[in-house]
Amino acid sequence: MLPGSSTCAVILTSRSVLTSIPGAEQLQLDVPPVDESLDLLAQLSRRPLTTDPAWSDVVTYCGGLPLAIRIAGARLASRPQWPVSHLAERLADVHRRLDGLELGHLGVRASLGLSIDQLAESDNALDVLAAKAFALLGLLELPELTARQVGSTIATGFMDPTREAWLDPAWYHQAADLTTEEDVHEWLDAEPLAITSTIRQILTGPESERYFAIRIVVGVNGHCVRRRLWIDWASLTSMTIELAPIGTDQRAASLLWHDLSAALGDHGYTQTEELEKLPTSI
Repeated sequence: MLPGSSTCAVILTSRSVLTSIPGAEQLQLDVPPVDESLDLLAQLSRRPLTTDPAWSDVVTYCGGLPLAIRIAGARLASRPQWPVSHLAERLADVHRRLDGLELGHLGVRASLGLSIDQLAESDNALDVLAAKAFALLGLLELPELTARQVGSTIATGFMDPTREAWLDPAWYHQAADLTTEEDVHEWLDAEPLAITSTIRQILTGPESERYFAIRIVVGVNGHCVRRRLWIDWASLTSMTIELAPIGTDQRAASLLWHDLSAALGDHGYTQTEELEKLPTSI
């Protein structure tokens, strides 16, 4: 039942835009300001807010999400013997953070999972891409992600395993600040750890996802040749050959072995001892 009086109002919240409600005013909510998040955490934890930096750390680890702050506040309220710094230390571990943001039927992991499932089942192709991109971005071991890193990582993760795809404007224009081929090279120059970290995470993750590594390593062929990064190119390719499931994909296998041969043989690394120096496992 909804009130019919002009003196009443109704607030509806939804994960998707409620365009079918006539006369409704649509408001897109962002995360609250830091000061409001701190006040909310103090109120829910039933503790006075202090200048202890642990308060800000908890809010940061919660990503400013009201649900996460609600859970963090409830955990502090239920454990009055815990200093705020103790919860901050527990949430600092990125591998256990989502475990620490669960309480009873509430959980950030479940909330994110529901949103991702809705995107994946959407009829909108961009929604489906966003769901896939969310999982791919999680492979990066970076504390923060810039727009350039997001755009480039999405592009490398979904490109075809061909030489041309890496520098195809159809994909690098997905990032607003990557508008030319040289922009891509400059990003790769500035963010080498992002590519290396992505490949390492994929190769040590579920076997079903390791084909992404082949796409990325094959794709950086042009960049490594242009920048003369022979040993880096050989190291990435060698690691991928060992750990990626290329046994049934003759095309991928031939490209990787060709690249390794080119990096080692065509550019001076012909000695067996040089090959033995390359990392063969991670």
